[in-house]
Amino acid sequence: MLAPLLALALTAAPPKLAVLPVAPGEGIPATTAAAITEALSGEVRRRSGAEVVTQREIAAVLTLERQKAMLGCTTDSCMAELGGALGCDRLVSGDLARLGESFLLHLRLVETARARVVAQADRRLRGGTIDDVLDALPAMVAEL
Repeated sequence: MLAPLLALALTAAPPKLAVLPVAPGEGIPATTAAAITEALSGEVRRRSGAEVVTQREIAAVLTLERQKAMLGCTTDSCMAELGGALGCDRLVSGDLARLGESFLLHLRLVETARARVVAQADRRLRGGTIDDVLDALPAMVAEL
């Protein structure tokens, strides 16, 4: 009698998703990238219904030495290793750059078990402002 209830409780647990810091590219201050990361985390949480692990939780879980090693983590396999270490099924990573009059925003959804990109969303916001980047987040997260 208890086994079906336990199985139901285990399957009802929401997926666990890590949102890694958005990497600041050309022309993007670190503070702007951090603000975009927070907005991205909120949007992922709203749209996915998943338990979202953010940069703050990552910092709390990883040792200082491990954090230093992960700062240079840019490959999909490295990011998948990080997500796996956090107990996440998938993770969202991205980068933001300003080139000329355009913002370039790239988001990726990585499956940690296979270390592969399963979805991505890319935008070029020509002549836009940082507000346009924020406005693009909901649709981009929906694509993931």
